[in-house]
Amino acid sequence: MDPNEDIDFDPAVAEDVEERILEQRMEKVQRLLEIGRFAESEREIRGLLADHPYNAELHAALAYVLFQSEKFDDARRAALDALGVDAENVRARIVIAQLHEHSGEHSQAEKTLLEALAIDPMDAEVIFRYALLTYRAGQLDKAQRLSERALAIAPGLVSAHQLLSAIATERHKSGAAHAHSDISLHFAPDEDSSHWAKGHVCLSTGRPFAARRHFREVLRHAPGDQAALEALVEADRCCRLIYLPAYYIGLVLDRVPGGPFVLWGGFLVVSAGMRSLDVPDHVRGFVSFGYLGLCIYTWLARPLVKLWMKIVPTK
Repeated sequence: MDPNEDIDFDPAVAEDVEERILEQRMEKVQRLLEIGRFAESEREIRGLLADHPYNAELHAALAYVLFQSEKFDDARRAALDALGVDAENVRARIVIAQLHEHSGEHSQAEKTLLEALAIDPMDAEVIFRYALLTYRAGQLDKAQRLSERALAIAPGLVSAHQLLSAIATERHKSGAAHAHSDISLHFAPDEDSSHWAKGHVCLSTGRPFAARRHFREVLRHAPGDQAALEALVEADRCCRLIYLPAYYIGLVLDRVPGGPFVLWGGFLVVSAGMRSLDVPDHVRGFVSFGYLGLCIYTWLARPLVKLWMKIVPTK
C-alpha cells in the first residue's frame, strides 16, 4: 500500500466508534454509581462533557451525581444545562423534582414530574419517581397504583418492586412484601438496596436473623452507610435471646390498636375476670403474677438488651 495514497474516511464509522466509546465510559460511570463512588463518577462525567458539551444526557447524569453528593446548587445548574440543550429532557426533570422535594416543595416536585410524564407517558422511571413522591407524602394507594403501572411497562424495575415491598410491609401484608423483595433480589442480587429492602421486610415480619444477614450484606457493599449500620444494630438487638420474646410480642402489639396499653389493660381484665369466675386463689395468683411478670419483662427488655449489647456489641 502506498503511504501517500488517500485513505477513504467514513464519517458514519467514526461516529459509531465514538458512540461505542461513550457507551463504555457511561457503563463505567454506572458501575461507580452502584457502589456509591460519586466523586469518581463526577470526574468521569465531566471528562465526557469536555468532549461532548452538547449531550443533554451527560448534563442530566452529572446533575444526578451532584444531587447524590448533596451538591444541590450545582445539581440544579447541571439539570438546567441539560434542559438548555434539550428542553424535553426527562432525566433532568427528575433531578429538578428531587431538588424540589428536598426543599419541601412537594407541589412543585409533583408538577415537574407531571411535565416529564406529559413528554413521555411510558417512562417507567418517571412513573416510579412519582410513586415514590406520593409514598413519602403518605398516599399509599396512589403510590401502589403508580408502582404497578411502572412495572407494567418495565417488569424488571427493581426500585418499583422495593417500593411495593415497603408499602406491603406498612400494610402488614407479609406475603406481598416478601414476594416483591424476593423479585428485587432476583433482578439485583448485588445491589445494597435489594438487601436493604429484604432486611426491612424480614425485621418487620418476625425474621430478625435473616434481617441481620441482609443488613450485613448492605454494609459489605456500602461500609459507610450509617443507616444500614443502625439497622444492623436493631436487627442484632432483636436476635439477642434476652430480647427475642419481647420482639415477637411487639410485632403482635403493633397490629393491635393501643399497642402496649392493651397488654397492661389485659392484666386488669384477666385479674377481674378470674375474680368474677371464682377461680381458685392459687390459680388466680399464679396467672396474675405470671401475666404481671410478662408485662414487666416487656417494659424492661429494651434497657436490659441495651446493657447487654454494651458488653457484647454487634459484630
